Amino acid sequence: MTSKERVMGAFNRTGYDRIPIKHEGTPEINHMIMEHFGLSNMEQLLRVVGEDFRYVEPVYIGPELRTFPDGSVEGYFGERYKYAEFEGGKYLESCYQPFAGVDKLEDLDRSHFPTADWFDYSTIKQQCQALKDYAIVCGTPGDTDFINGIARARGMEEVLMDLIDDNPAYLAIMQARFEFYYEQHRRMLEAADGLIDFTHIGEDFGTQKGLMISKDVFERHFAEKYQRYFDMVHSHGKSHGAYLRLLL
Repeated sequence: MTSKERVMGAFNRTGYDRIPIKHEGTPEINHMIMEHFGLSNMEQLLRVVGEDFRYVEPVYIGPELRTFPDGSVEGYFGERYKYAEFEGGKYLESCYQPFAGVDKLEDLDRSHFPTADWFDYSTIKQQCQALKDYAIVCGTPGDTDFINGIARARGMEEVLMDLIDDNPAYLAIMQARFEFYYEQHRRMLEAADGLIDFTHIGEDFGTQKGLMISKDVFERHFAEKYQRYFDMVHSHGKSHGAYLRLLL
Protein backbone atom coordinates (compact mmCIF):
# COMPACT_ATOMS: atom_id res chain seq x y z
CA MET A 1 0.00 0.00 0.00
CA THR A 2 1.10 3.57 -0.62
CA SER A 3 0.76 6.04 2.22
CA LYS A 4 -2.21 7.65 0.48
CA GLU A 5 -3.96 4.28 0.08
CA ARG A 6 -3.25 3.45 3.73
CA VAL A 7 -4.61 6.75 5.06
CA MET A 8 -7.69 6.74 2.83
CA GLY A 9 -8.34 3.11 3.72
CA ALA A 10 -8.27 4.03 7.40
CA PHE A 11 -10.50 7.09 7.07
CA ASN A 12 -12.96 5.41 4.71
CA ARG A 13 -12.91 2.17 6.79
CA THR A 14 -12.13 0.06 3.74
CA GLY A 15 -9.01 -1.52 5.23
CA TYR A 16 -5.31 -0.80 5.61
CA ASP A 17 -2.06 -2.69 6.14
CA ARG A 18 -1.09 -0.75 9.30
CA ILE A 19 -2.33 2.25 11.26
CA PRO A 20 -1.34 5.48 9.45
CA ILE A 21 1.38 7.55 11.13
CA LYS A 22 1.36 11.32 11.68
CA HIS A 23 4.60 12.67 13.19
CA GLU A 24 4.84 15.96 15.09
CA GLY A 25 8.13 16.48 16.91
CA THR A 26 9.72 19.44 18.68
CA PRO A 27 13.03 20.61 17.14
CA GLU A 28 14.92 18.85 19.96
CA ILE A 29 13.18 15.53 19.37
CA ASN A 30 13.63 15.76 15.61
CA HIS A 31 17.31 16.54 16.09
CA MET A 32 17.73 13.48 18.34
CA ILE A 33 16.07 11.24 15.75
CA MET A 34 18.17 12.65 12.93
CA GLU A 35 21.36 12.27 14.93
CA HIS A 36 20.51 8.69 15.94
CA PHE A 37 19.84 7.57 12.37
CA GLY A 38 22.47 9.78 10.72
CA LEU A 39 19.89 11.81 8.77
CA SER A 40 20.46 15.19 7.16
CA ASN A 41 16.94 16.56 6.50
CA MET A 42 13.31 16.33 7.57
CA GLU A 43 12.18 14.34 4.55
CA GLN A 44 14.60 11.58 5.51
CA LEU A 45 13.26 11.69 9.07
CA LEU A 46 9.65 11.41 7.89
CA ARG A 47 10.50 8.35 5.83
CA VAL A 48 12.33 6.69 8.73
CA VAL A 49 9.39 7.14 11.13
CA GLY A 50 6.89 6.06 8.47
CA GLU A 51 5.02 9.36 8.18
CA ASP A 52 2.05 8.92 5.79
CA PHE A 53 1.13 12.59 5.35
CA ARG A 54 2.83 15.41 3.45
CA TYR A 55 2.05 19.12 3.52
CA VAL A 56 1.84 21.62 0.68
CA GLU A 57 1.97 25.37 1.20
CA PRO A 58 1.95 28.60 -0.80
CA VAL A 59 5.08 30.69 -1.26
CA TYR A 60 5.30 33.79 0.93
CA ILE A 61 5.71 36.94 -1.20
CA GLY A 62 4.42 39.52 1.29
CA PRO A 63 6.15 42.28 3.25
CA GLU A 64 9.46 41.38 4.84
CA LEU A 65 9.02 39.75 8.24
CA ARG A 66 11.63 41.63 10.19
CA THR A 67 14.29 40.36 12.58
CA PHE A 68 14.97 42.78 15.45
CA PRO A 69 18.19 43.60 17.35
CA ASP A 70 17.14 41.39 20.28
CA GLY A 71 16.91 38.40 17.93
CA SER A 72 13.11 38.33 17.86
CA VAL A 73 11.31 37.68 14.58
CA GLU A 74 8.05 39.16 13.32
CA GLY A 75 4.84 37.18 12.79
CA TYR A 76 2.03 37.80 10.32
CA PHE A 77 0.02 39.96 12.75
CA GLY A 78 2.96 42.11 13.89
CA GLU A 79 3.68 40.02 16.99
CA ARG A 80 7.29 39.07 17.68
CA TYR A 81 8.80 35.75 18.75
CA LYS A 82 11.97 34.99 20.63
CA TYR A 83 13.41 31.69 21.82
CA ALA A 84 12.76 30.92 25.47
CA GLU A 85 15.30 28.39 26.74
CA PHE A 86 14.53 25.63 29.22
CA GLU A 87 16.22 22.47 30.41
CA GLY A 88 15.15 20.38 27.42
CA GLY A 89 15.88 22.94 24.71
CA LYS A 90 14.31 26.14 23.45
CA TYR A 91 10.91 27.22 22.16
CA LEU A 92 9.67 30.30 20.29
CA GLU A 93 7.46 32.40 22.55
CA SER A 94 5.71 35.71 21.93
CA CYS A 95 7.73 38.61 23.32
CA TYR A 96 5.88 41.58 21.78
CA GLN A 97 2.08 41.84 21.51
CA PRO A 98 0.92 44.73 19.29
CA PHE A 99 -2.75 44.41 20.26
CA ALA A 100 -2.28 44.25 24.04
CA GLY A 101 -4.45 46.75 25.89
CA VAL A 102 -6.37 47.83 22.79
CA ASP A 103 -10.08 47.99 23.67
CA LYS A 104 -11.54 50.42 21.12
CA LEU A 105 -11.90 49.88 17.39
CA GLU A 106 -10.55 53.35 16.66
CA ASP A 107 -7.31 52.42 18.44
CA LEU A 108 -6.83 49.16 16.53
CA ASP A 109 -3.92 49.22 14.07
CA ARG A 110 -5.30 47.27 11.13
CA SER A 111 -2.03 47.62 9.22
CA HIS A 112 -0.95 44.52 11.17
CA PHE A 113 -3.68 42.42 9.54
CA PRO A 114 -2.29 40.02 6.91
CA THR A 115 -3.99 39.11 3.63
CA ALA A 116 -4.09 35.96 1.50
CA ASP A 117 -2.59 38.11 -1.28
CA TRP A 118 0.75 37.85 0.53
CA PHE A 119 1.15 34.32 -0.90
CA ASP A 120 1.73 32.76 -4.31
CA TYR A 121 -0.42 29.66 -4.92
CA SER A 122 0.82 28.82 -8.40
CA THR A 123 3.04 25.92 -7.27
CA ILE A 124 0.43 24.14 -5.13
CA LYS A 125 -0.71 21.69 -7.81
CA GLN A 126 2.87 20.87 -8.75
CA GLN A 127 3.69 20.20 -5.08
CA CYS A 128 0.69 17.86 -4.86
CA GLN A 129 1.69 15.96 -7.98
CA ALA A 130 5.19 15.42 -6.59
CA LEU A 131 3.65 13.93 -3.40
CA LYS A 132 0.99 11.77 -5.09
CA ASP A 133 1.83 8.65 -3.04
CA TYR A 134 1.11 10.43 0.25
CA ALA A 135 -2.01 11.81 1.92
CA ILE A 136 -1.73 15.50 1.06
CA VAL A 137 -2.56 18.22 3.60
CA CYS A 138 -2.75 22.01 3.54
CA GLY A 139 -2.85 24.27 6.58
CA THR A 140 -1.41 23.99 10.09
CA PRO A 141 -2.77 23.54 13.62
CA GLY A 142 -2.10 27.26 14.16
CA ASP A 143 -4.52 28.30 11.41
CA THR A 144 -7.89 29.63 12.65
CA ASP A 145 -6.40 29.47 16.16
CA PHE A 146 -8.55 32.21 17.67
CA ILE A 147 -7.50 31.80 21.30
CA ASN A 148 -3.79 30.92 21.30
CA GLY A 149 -3.03 32.60 17.99
CA ILE A 150 -4.53 35.94 18.99
CA ALA A 151 -3.13 35.63 22.52
CA ARG A 152 0.36 35.71 21.02
CA ALA A 153 -0.46 39.19 19.72
CA ARG A 154 -2.66 40.31 22.64
CA GLY A 155 -2.08 38.18 25.76
CA MET A 156 -3.89 35.06 26.98
CA GLU A 157 -5.60 36.59 30.00
CA GLU A 158 -6.89 39.46 27.89
CA VAL A 159 -8.21 37.10 25.19
CA LEU A 160 -10.08 34.94 27.69
CA MET A 161 -11.71 38.06 29.14
CA ASP A 162 -12.48 39.30 25.60
CA LEU A 163 -14.49 36.14 24.91
CA ILE A 164 -16.69 36.83 27.93
CA ASP A 165 -17.24 40.58 27.50
CA ASP A 166 -17.31 40.58 23.66
CA ASN A 167 -14.53 43.15 23.38
CA PRO A 168 -14.98 44.83 19.96
CA ALA A 169 -11.24 45.09 19.27
CA TYR A 170 -10.77 41.38 19.89
CA LEU A 171 -13.76 40.51 17.72
CA ALA A 172 -12.28 42.57 14.86
CA ILE A 173 -8.93 40.77 15.20
CA MET A 174 -10.73 37.43 15.32
CA GLN A 175 -12.70 38.22 12.17
CA ALA A 176 -9.53 39.33 10.38
CA ARG A 177 -7.76 36.13 11.38
CA PHE A 178 -10.66 34.02 10.19
CA GLU A 179 -10.93 35.79 6.83
CA PHE A 180 -7.17 35.50 6.28
CA TYR A 181 -6.95 31.75 6.82
CA TYR A 182 -10.33 31.01 5.22
CA GLU A 183 -9.25 32.72 2.01
CA GLN A 184 -5.74 31.24 2.11
CA HIS A 185 -7.14 27.72 2.43
CA ARG A 186 -9.77 28.37 -0.23
CA ARG A 187 -7.10 29.46 -2.70
CA MET A 188 -4.91 26.45 -1.91
CA LEU A 189 -7.81 24.08 -2.48
CA GLU A 190 -8.72 25.83 -5.71
CA ALA A 191 -5.12 25.77 -6.95
CA ALA A 192 -4.73 22.08 -6.09
CA ASP A 193 -7.61 21.12 -8.39
CA GLY A 194 -8.79 18.26 -6.19
CA LEU A 195 -5.37 16.87 -5.22
CA ILE A 196 -5.47 17.92 -1.53
CA ASP A 197 -6.91 15.21 0.73
CA PHE A 198 -7.06 17.03 4.07
CA THR A 199 -7.05 20.53 5.49
CA HIS A 200 -5.47 21.13 8.88
CA ILE A 201 -6.67 23.67 11.43
CA GLY A 202 -6.49 23.77 15.20
CA GLU A 203 -7.52 25.40 18.46
CA ASP A 204 -7.22 24.71 22.18
CA PHE A 205 -10.67 24.72 23.73
CA GLY A 206 -9.77 22.76 26.83
CA THR A 207 -7.17 21.40 29.18
CA GLN A 208 -6.72 17.98 30.80
CA LYS A 209 -9.19 19.15 33.44
CA GLY A 210 -12.00 20.52 31.31
CA LEU A 211 -13.13 23.22 28.88
CA MET A 212 -11.36 26.58 28.76
CA ILE A 213 -14.55 28.27 27.60
CA SER A 214 -18.26 27.62 28.04
CA LYS A 215 -20.44 26.07 25.37
CA ASP A 216 -22.31 29.38 25.14
CA VAL A 217 -19.07 31.21 24.33
CA PHE A 218 -18.27 28.61 21.69
CA GLU A 219 -21.67 29.02 20.06
CA ARG A 220 -21.46 32.82 20.19
CA HIS A 221 -17.95 33.27 18.80
CA PHE A 222 -16.76 30.09 17.09
CA ALA A 223 -19.57 27.89 15.77
CA GLU A 224 -20.63 30.04 12.82
CA LYS A 225 -17.05 30.56 11.65
CA TYR A 226 -16.21 26.86 11.78
CA GLN A 227 -19.43 25.99 9.96
CA ARG A 228 -18.58 28.46 7.20
CA TYR A 229 -15.07 27.01 6.94
CA PHE A 230 -16.29 23.39 6.92
CA ASP A 231 -18.85 24.19 4.23
CA MET A 232 -16.17 25.77 2.05
CA VAL A 233 -13.79 22.82 2.44
CA HIS A 234 -16.51 20.25 1.79
CA SER A 235 -17.70 22.13 -1.28
CA HIS A 236 -14.25 21.72 -2.81
CA GLY A 237 -14.13 18.04 -1.94
CA LYS A 238 -17.66 17.43 -3.20
CA SER A 239 -16.90 19.06 -6.54
CA HIS A 240 -14.35 16.32 -7.13
CA GLY A 241 -16.60 13.44 -6.14
CA ALA A 242 -15.57 12.98 -2.49
CA TYR A 243 -15.59 15.03 0.68
CA LEU A 244 -12.33 16.49 1.87
CA ARG A 245 -11.35 15.49 5.40
CA LEU A 246 -10.24 17.87 8.12
CA LEU A 247 -7.42 17.41 10.61
CA LEU A 248 -8.36 19.09 13.89
